[in-house]
Amino acid sequence: MNDDKPVGQIGVRMPPEEILLLKEVSRARGEDLSDFVRRSIKKELAGLSFLSLKEKKALGLGPSGIDDNGGDEQ
Repeated sequence: MNDDKPVGQIGVRMPPEEILLLKEVSRARGEDLSDFVRRSIKKELAGLSFLSLKEKKALGLGPSGIDDNGGDEQ
């Protein structure tokens, strides 16, 4: 995360089983839950064309919001 920008915080309500799944997946990937959720949100925004081409590339997505391996990341 970029420490130069002000940081806001949001909260979401989710079913407990989805929270457990998110924790399990982020742990398996070796990343913090917060980092996993931030990246997931950025990928969704990229797929909706709200991010620049440079930001999409940094997420491993092509110009159309499709990942570089040919799979749809949305």
